[in-house]
Amino acid sequence: MSPKKRLARFTESMKDSFDGALITPGSNLFYLTGIEPGNVLERLFLAVIYPRKAPSLIVPKLYEEEVHQAKIDFSEVYIWEDTDDPYVHLTEILEDLEATQKNLLIEDSMSSDVLMNIREHIDEYIWSSLNSQTSELRKIKSKEEKKLMKRAAEIADETYREILKEDLRGMSEKEVAALIEFILKKNGAEETAFEIIVASGPNSANPHHIPTDRKIQEKDMVIMDFGARYEGYCSDITRTVAIGDVPEVGEKVYKIVKEAQAQARKIAKNGVEARKIDKEAREIIKKNGYGENFIHRVGHGIGIDPHEEPYLTEDNEGKIKKGMTFTIEPGIYLKDRLGVRIEDDMWMDDEKSISLTEADRDLKCV
Repeated sequence: MSPKKRLARFTESMKDSFDGALITPGSNLFYLTGIEPGNVLERLFLAVIYPRKAPSLIVPKLYEEEVHQAKIDFSEVYIWEDTDDPYVHLTEILEDLEATQKNLLIEDSMSSDVLMNIREHIDEYIWSSLNSQTSELRKIKSKEEKKLMKRAAEIADETYREILKEDLRGMSEKEVAALIEFILKKNGAEETAFEIIVASGPNSANPHHIPTDRKIQEKDMVIMDFGARYEGYCSDITRTVAIGDVPEVGEKVYKIVKEAQAQARKIAKNGVEARKIDKEAREIIKKNGYGENFIHRVGHGIGIDPHEEPYLTEDNEGKIKKGMTFTIEPGIYLKDRLGVRIEDDMWMDDEKSISLTEADRDLKCV
């Protein structure tokens, strides 16, 4: 689905409830317009979406070229220089709002300095979360989006296969993370989808460990969690490897996690409730005596953002439908000893989900 069609669906959803939407750079702006300007810092870069006419855009002069990335038509584009006051343009734009609902959608990730600067211009309106409108639209991926996500997954798969060829002994977690980033980009990633996790030995018991200078040692279990961003879309894969001889408890825990992940992928069929996927994995881990050591949800949606709707939690009764993309990533974490996690990206097809990431899930000793 093209940004023009996405924008048309979005504006149609606004008509009866909102006078407009104020969108700063981020995943929603990219989704609706195709524009991805990166970090604009303190400079105002703002799209104003109306329910019944083409949007307006306020752009710093430094980012004028980014306007050409747009895949929609704008009614007005205001280019401002550092000596200008961009909020003068905002005043003019807001005067064009029909203001029948007195309700505006505000970008959830809008920086506080921008919000504080525009506040006086929008105090007369009720503010609502932009994500409350866009998340439902973004849950279902088009075939074009699936192709981009599949390519991002292939880059992650190939990167893992290359890492298996490396001797990780004596390398620090930071060095391995840097190597993964290099290989991802060599294989075609625009950038990493998120901060890479490399957690070795006792550090692997921390699910979101930040890589340190700790050197990888013999008998370590090493969790590597990384992803590629390709043409705006993310992949997210986790594999756990053993260094040399596998500790007995490590092998035991790995088999349990692998079984839990396989069963969760198996029941992830069209129409299943998200909580049932979580429950499937959780019950297997629980019956093997490690229920208290599985301390996070089993998965999350993925797309333009590495984490987005739907979230596969114990209490989410929402159904997984055709076109949704999500991760399945159970794990077991033994404090001060080791951790194991296996994660794949899934795409819901007509009847069942298929794995976008396909790297070997057997325990590898490197």
